[in-house]
Amino acid sequence: MTFFPAGTQVKEEEIHFEPEGKPYQDPVTFERGKDYQIEFIGELGRLRQTMMKVSFKTPAGRKNFLGGNASRIRLGYIVHNPYSNILDRGRILQNTAAFLNTSKDTKWILNFQSEG
Repeated sequence: MTFFPAGTQVKEEEIHFEPEGKPYQDPVTFERGKDYQIEFIGELGRLRQTMMKVSFKTPAGRKNFLGGNASRIRLGYIVHNPYSNILDRGRILQNTAAFLNTSKDTKWILNFQSEG
């Protein structure tokens, strides 16, 4: 999930969701509607931000996208920030994102350690 900064817009056709790197000889791609879905939930909170939710299920037979114990998936998109919004809110954007693993079969190892 990611929250877009208030006053900005993302066009669905400019969203790219794919494995990072080329671990297999055959091209690995994800098919929208089959392997993943994109949902926009608009006007949330007092800042009236839009949330983009990407639901993803690893394609059958694919357990790891880089080999070893690492999987990397890339989510990319262009944030459109109109000039009028820059005048109102400034040109520095803060993008808030989260990941929720719902698989009971996956062992999730964070790539950072919390303090304490």
